Amino acid sequence: LKQQAFSVLGGYSENGFSILGSYSFYNSNTEKRKHNFLEVSLLASFLKEKESGYNVPVDQYTINAGYFLKVPMLSTANKYLTIAMGAGGTIGYENINNGKIQLPSGAIITDESKVIYGAFGGFDIDVFISKHLSLNSKTNVYYHANSDIGKTKFFVGLGLKYSILKKQAQ
Repeated sequence: LKQQAFSVLGGYSENGFSILGSYSFYNSNTEKRKHNFLEVSLLASFLKEKESGYNVPVDQYTINAGYFLKVPMLSTANKYLTIAMGAGGTIGYENINNGKIQLPSGAIITDESKVIYGAFGGFDIDVFISKHLSLNSKTNVYYHANSDIGKTKFFVGLGLKYSILKKQAQ
C-alpha cells in the first residue's frame, strides 16, 4: 500500500501560537517500516518577543522536510496508537515588528527580518478514530542557526490527520 496523509494542527509555540499543515508520504513494502514516513510541512508562528520588555511581534513562516520512524515500544500492537520520532531541515522567513525598525516608544530594533534556516526534531502521535482519520499531536523543537531572536523554538499542537490509501500497481 501507498499511503498519503494530510494534517492540520493548531498549537502553542514559545510566546505565541502556531498553525502547522503537513503532507506525509508512507511508501514501504515491509510491515516493519509500514508506519515510517517522509513529511513536508508549513509552519506559521505568531509570537511576541518579551525579553526586551516591549512585546515586539515576531512572525515566522517555515517549510520543513523530514523523516519519521515509528517507535514500536511506544506504539500499540493493534495500531490504534502510533508514535513516531523524526528529524529534518527547515527554511523560512522571520519577520520582526512587521519590518519596522522603530517601536512606538522610540526604541530602535537592531535585529533584522530575514531568511532563517536550521533543523528540527520531534514526535508525531496518532490516535486512530477510523481507518482514514486520526487525532494527531506533534511536539517539535526547531533550531534556527541564524535567527536574531532566539536559536530554538518549540511547537506543541493538536489537530486531525486524514489518510488516503492506494494500492500499488503490480
